[in-house]
Amino acid sequence: MDNFKHTQMATYLYLKNIREMLEYSTNGRKKTKEDYEGKKKVFEQAINEKGLLAELVIKNNPDQAEKIKETYEDFLFDVFNDRVITFEEDKMIFDVAMKMNYFKSIFQVRELFNSISWSQIQFAKTNRKDDYDNSVEELLIKEDVLYRVVFMLVLHTAIRDSFMEFVTEMNASKGNANPQTNFITNILSQYLQMAAGIMDNNKSITDTDFNEAKHRFKTTIDAITGKLGKKNLQDQENYFVAAREAIDKALVNLEKVWYEAYTPLIKETIEFEKANRKN
Repeated sequence: MDNFKHTQMATYLYLKNIREMLEYSTNGRKKTKEDYEGKKKVFEQAINEKGLLAELVIKNNPDQAEKIKETYEDFLFDVFNDRVITFEEDKMIFDVAMKMNYFKSIFQVRELFNSISWSQIQFAKTNRKDDYDNSVEELLIKEDVLYRVVFMLVLHTAIRDSFMEFVTEMNASKGNANPQTNFITNILSQYLQMAAGIMDNNKSITDTDFNEAKHRFKTTIDAITGKLGKKNLQDQENYFVAAREAIDKALVNLEKVWYEAYTPLIKETIEFEKANRKN
């Protein structure tokens, strides 16, 4: 590993941390306050004077500096605000009312770090042709698919919860729209739009498990939005269950593929940093 490849891995680790922050919106895997505080510190440092964003993006794009800073500061507020995630006796509490902004900010800043990573790949292919190492590029490809399936997982939960809330409210109002149903519909439509972007923004994905999960999730969305004709609530719930099973299967298999690419690179990174500390 040389300095350039180390910079690539340092950038990549932001993508990994962003994906892992998505999981904080679920009740699945155990999250610790130590991990949360560690991630918060990492992302706060990125915008510092000698941080990765300041050095690689803001310095080279002075005309967009204020916009980038504003987007990033919104991300820090929406994702690491004490109102969003709190810990009580090591139990994590996520404020679901903040979920929409949480997802939006993660999506926006992830695109920023992803663009940095791919610009590094293009630089290497152009300027380091003779000794180009594609291992980080392969990791980025696998990371992107894993990120999208994790985002599908959390959006599946958000969409189902909002849909069931809408059904409950419509039943209570005897089928009459009201300000509350209109509010829920607006939130739901934003989740659906976000899901479409996550599933379709990368047309190059050929993984069978991902595409099956995507198909099942799209079918579920069609079922609750009337595109499959009139469906009763049990039918719609069955679609949600089938989609979740496909997403869970894809997540397990894609994590294995990602781990195989990630493990040797993170070991190489750690060894490089150890050697540098000795010198």
